[in-house]
Amino acid sequence: MNTKIFWAALAFVAVLGCKPEKIEQDQPGGDDSPEQPVVVPLTAPVLTASVTEITLDSESDEEAVKLTWTSAGDGATYKLEAGTVTPAVYTVAGLEKSLSHRDIASLGEPPFNIVFKVKASADGKSDVWSNSVTVAVSGDSTPVIPPTPTFPEHLYIYFWAWVDATNAQEMTKVSDGVFSWTGDCGPWQFKFLTAKAVSDDYGTGYSRDENASDYWTMKPTVGGDDATFELNHDGQTAGNYTITANLNTMKVSYVRNATPLPERLFVYAWAWNNATYAQEMTALGNGKFTWSGVLPDDNIKFTTSNAESGDYWTGYFRDPDADDYWTLKESATEVMFSPRAKGFRDGWITLNVDLNTLKVEFIPHVWLVGPAILGNWDLPSARPDDNVEMTWLGDGAFTWTGHVTPGLFKFLVVSDNWYGYWRNSTETEYWLAGVRDNPDDQFDISHDGLEEGNYTIGLNILTHAVTVTSAEAND
Repeated sequence: MNTKIFWAALAFVAVLGCKPEKIEQDQPGGDDSPEQPVVVPLTAPVLTASVTEITLDSESDEEAVKLTWTSAGDGATYKLEAGTVTPAVYTVAGLEKSLSHRDIASLGEPPFNIVFKVKASADGKSDVWSNSVTVAVSGDSTPVIPPTPTFPEHLYIYFWAWVDATNAQEMTKVSDGVFSWTGDCGPWQFKFLTAKAVSDDYGTGYSRDENASDYWTMKPTVGGDDATFELNHDGQTAGNYTITANLNTMKVSYVRNATPLPERLFVYAWAWNNATYAQEMTALGNGKFTWSGVLPDDNIKFTTSNAESGDYWTGYFRDPDADDYWTLKESATEVMFSPRAKGFRDGWITLNVDLNTLKVEFIPHVWLVGPAILGNWDLPSARPDDNVEMTWLGDGAFTWTGHVTPGLFKFLVVSDNWYGYWRNSTETEYWLAGVRDNPDDQFDISHDGLEEGNYTIGLNILTHAVTVTSAEAND
């Protein structure tokens, strides 16, 4: 065989033998991966200005500055914001905007700085902001100010507790640049918006000027989430307020309005499961209420509605800063009353509440029971006319005077139940009561050799001391 032909054939076979096999791969857009629409986000525009300084000629219509910016993407629309003492917003169709000397003069009196910024928006895409560009204005000190300043026609107040800016509430326009709002609010953070945002837009409006000596000074907000105002800066608490924003002076003011006292009040204990079980108190008029019933001995507060769901927040709680424990504080930090912590137990309790003085009067009740008092062990509720309820003297003390015979007796905290104060048989002192519900330890009038007669029986539920003395000796 011809040597050249042999080697050529051998090389051809080698090439065929080394050819890689075809590898099947899933490709985007195939049957297994249907194409999905891709949302291309907007690109932040790059803003530039034709000048960095303007020597103002307030009566000239000549161009003072030209702003240009790069495209943010398909479908984008633009707003050019000029942040000054009197802010201005320009809706622009293209990618540039020229302002004349007269336009600049309407923004303030030189010298001042203008901070320009562009906001780009498009349907279905998040807004983006350009970089900011500052232009210094000097020159003519008597600019021609339009007779009617350019103020927004609408202003909205927005509290952070309202979740997002879609819940901002429109203020009432009092006059050009002056807006007012009245409503119930807490001492939360708030600011002002020039539009009720369709989305969570916190950027356009007026916020607190952190560089001003007066805390209640505003400044235009150009993008971002700037400093907010807070009523608790002045020590204010939740209530009804009128808040005024004056764009002429860039000042915020507020007045706390007198809140009418509620016409209904409910007592609520956590042991009652939730606020749907809160019990309505009897209204006595002029912010005064009373209630009597079996009350648990912990976590007690007062609500202004009998909630259909678990509403535990609206009402009056304990004021932890007050010297008197039984002092209320309206809709503040939820601190509750604990009768147990003050030495009281559960039982039949009378509560008197005065919302004028924000005071609670806590009055427990105690009944005597037993053969020494009634001749038998009938519960007091079975013989209500026998008048065996003790008189509350305050400071834990009760007293009762009546005819007794040598025999046994106990103290009850509910007239139709066997809960109460029994004799504390674990102590060496006989005349000492203990909080007992089931054991049957009793006091005996004849323990000290006392005979039938009129006696005064005393009980102090805080010290647990019991006394039995002759009524004649007390006269």
